[in-house]
Amino acid sequence: MRGIKIALFIIVTILFGTLCVLDSANVVTAAAAAVNTSATIIIPSLFAFMALSTFLINSGLYQIIFKPLYWLLKSFIKLSEEEMSIFLLSMIGGYPVGAKLLFDLAKRGDNITDSHKSLTNSTYNKSYNAVESDVETQNAPVLANTAYNNYYYAVESGVETEKTPWNINVAHNESYNAVERDVETENPSVKRAGELLPFCYCGGPMFLATIVGAALFADPAVGLLVYGINALSCVIIAVVCTNLPGFCSGKGGSVMKKTVSPTLLCVVTSVTSAARALLPVCAQIVFFGVIIELLRFCGVESSLLFAMLEISHISELSAASLSGYLLPAVAAFSSFGGLCIIFQVIALTTSADGALRIPIRRFVLTRIPAAAISAIAALFAQTRLQLNYPASAAQRVTFPFAGGSADVGIMLLIMSAMLIIYSAVNE
Repeated sequence: MRGIKIALFIIVTILFGTLCVLDSANVVTAAAAAVNTSATIIIPSLFAFMALSTFLINSGLYQIIFKPLYWLLKSFIKLSEEEMSIFLLSMIGGYPVGAKLLFDLAKRGDNITDSHKSLTNSTYNKSYNAVESDVETQNAPVLANTAYNNYYYAVESGVETEKTPWNINVAHNESYNAVERDVETENPSVKRAGELLPFCYCGGPMFLATIVGAALFADPAVGLLVYGINALSCVIIAVVCTNLPGFCSGKGGSVMKKTVSPTLLCVVTSVTSAARALLPVCAQIVFFGVIIELLRFCGVESSLLFAMLEISHISELSAASLSGYLLPAVAAFSSFGGLCIIFQVIALTTSADGALRIPIRRFVLTRIPAAAISAIAALFAQTRLQLNYPASAAQRVTFPFAGGSADVGIMLLIMSAMLIIYSAVNE
């Protein structure tokens, strides 16, 4: 399986490079257009709220601002106060805000875990050295780590009952391996962030009011309706996920309650953190702008496909080609977010050196159910409200393919999708 994955990467890379050379002029134009979009739309719409969200979490002000909503929702959505605040902020701020806040949460927990690991190893070494020299140690474990405590008591018992050093070494090896496994592969903060990510993901109201409402339906209110449907989908996913037997309510993430301390330094660091987070977001937008241009170069001209790749192309969907199901399709696509947004989430939940990475398997697997919930809710709303589509929306695009040989583009897309699914499910 690994050999197939490598072969696919090689083929995709060669195809991508070859197409970039053959269509170099348009690729440059597409990249420049994506940079312009990032500078004039993405950064202005995301930066301020991302900085504000980071400040609310880092300063502890969320404990005051979101207290009423926390008490209202905690019976249904079983999260800690900080996690509930991240969930609510993610539904207001837009797609990448939740991922960014969860990564900050996991990073703080990872630092605590590193200190835990250092102290555990230090205490273990002192105890082990004392046992080896046949001197009873008084260095009792100061951390409530089950694996280490089991080792310590096993060693003490071994000393008292005069068991052989071989048995002591066995106890040591088993406990040390358990500690390493707990610290390195079962980091509770990272695991918890992966559990929260599936429902801390929603398009922002301003984005959907503009891209969907104004651009597609000529009515911002319809965009806000789609936002409400997507938010409902997030709430349903949150209720289901947080009430599953394996989901531990209120555990993971922060180890202790934050002190409410809004300071000037907190403002500065929040602004800087938001600026750093926007760089990978804009980079993915440019990358997918190039991919869409290459597909067009290969003769692919599908608004539906482009919307799946990059969500802003949702404004090019056609009411006529979707046989009257435009609103459910738009709701499903906006809930899914598109591959570009998913790539942004991956970028925002992985450290630069790759040492800290939030698992995205649950996030990827819940995109289809979330999209289905949004589509069903939108279909119900469309029937009840008897929405009519403007003629401009019905005449906007050609669907699904227009002229040219699309074989190379389709091959590139299929293999890329295979790589994404394989990597997400087997990470």
